[in-house]
Amino acid sequence: MSQPLRVLVIEDSEDDALLLVRELQHGGYAPSFQRVDTPEAMTMALDSQTWDIIIADYVMPHFSAPAALKLLKEKGLDTPFIIVSGAIGEETAVSAMKAGAHDYVVKGKLARLVPAIERELREAHERQQHQRAQKALLESETRYRSLFENASDALLVHDMEGNIIMANRAIAKLTGYTIDELLNMNTSQLPGASKFKDTMEEWKIQAGNASGLISQVRELRITRKDGAERTVELVTSLLTHEGQPTAIQAMLRDITEERRTQEDMRTYGKLVTEAQEEERKRIARDLHDETAQELSRLGLDIDFLISAGTKKGLPAEIVNQLERLRDETDHILRGVRRFGHDLRPPILEDFGLLMALQWLTDDLASQGVLSSSVEVLGTPRRLSPHTELVLFRIAQEALNNVRKHSQATRTVVSLEFGSGRVVLRVADNGHGFEVPQTAGDFARLGKLGILGMHERASLISGSCSIQSEKGKGTTVTVEVAE
Repeated sequence: MSQPLRVLVIEDSEDDALLLVRELQHGGYAPSFQRVDTPEAMTMALDSQTWDIIIADYVMPHFSAPAALKLLKEKGLDTPFIIVSGAIGEETAVSAMKAGAHDYVVKGKLARLVPAIERELREAHERQQHQRAQKALLESETRYRSLFENASDALLVHDMEGNIIMANRAIAKLTGYTIDELLNMNTSQLPGASKFKDTMEEWKIQAGNASGLISQVRELRITRKDGAERTVELVTSLLTHEGQPTAIQAMLRDITEERRTQEDMRTYGKLVTEAQEEERKRIARDLHDETAQELSRLGLDIDFLISAGTKKGLPAEIVNQLERLRDETDHILRGVRRFGHDLRPPILEDFGLLMALQWLTDDLASQGVLSSSVEVLGTPRRLSPHTELVLFRIAQEALNNVRKHSQATRTVVSLEFGSGRVVLRVADNGHGFEVPQTAGDFARLGKLGILGMHERASLISGSCSIQSEKGKGTTVTVEVAE
């Protein structure tokens, strides 16, 4: 099947034009053509439709190939242009090619015409594809630059050596440097430069698998040009071209006020915790010094009544009732003492966290509900009083949850002392549960004790995590730098 071809023929001889058309038909084309031989006619033809190819004689009475090429350029068109003429000389042919002609075919050798057209159509298609790609790239770059420059987040782009090549108004506002100053800087000149350097080195190491990388997030403190310090969150992404790393985009978000608020909340939480613990200590002391002592005296009085009543021959029924009262008093006294110890165990202050945990597990095991023990990893050491208190309360809450809800037969409390960190774990072999994903879920499901453990861990800048699976137990892990 013949291939359609729109041909503009610039030729003063109608016979020669028809000869060209027949040659195209023999070459497998179905040409639709128009013949022109003046600049005005060519202009009208170019304005009326799009042409696939232009074939022009070199010299005509009222027109020429060079003049036609000039007109074509003025129109801004990239239509393949082939000169078909008699012998015009090598110098003239070269001049025509420099002027923009794509090929030259001698009229007596038209066998070259179809291959020349096929080649030029193919190359024209490739040029159009390239131009469309370039246009799309330019539009994409324009959109990116607009978004970049007007972004509310502070953005900069630096090459793989740290030289800043792009910066927006927000980064200038954050750092106090002008955009021009930033564009003449290396990230090594910025405060917090070690974080930028670490990021570059990590990206370079992983650049071979750049397509699979995600953004990296860091927190750092920077010093503005005016000397003021700010805390920022640094998010970096690798930019690539044809699979090769070319630059790193850095986004800096000012979190100074957020961190200040968190620090204030931690300070407030610590003060509240300290106030609660002081109140616990006061209540525990009152229970020990007053309530427990009064219960002890009551027990002694009942013992005296039992002894006196036995000597005076009181009925056995009354003596038995007094003995029951004494047993109940002893039971209440033991409960008060246990409650006082739970409120503020003296062993925590006197001997530290490890002994206090041992006391907790021994007390739990003595109730006969489940076996409980303490394991120690590393070399034990005393921690700050506040840290020991928080870790003790978390362990206490975790063990209470085990006793009340887990249906476990064994629990192990482990304390790992590492270099600059301490890890507390409370693990059981109970039935487990589905761990909520958010604080709101904890509250909605009534797991406020677990939520409290997370909040307590945050008071000592620690992390609390819970792993649990139905039928396979639960592990509470708290890690803190100390």
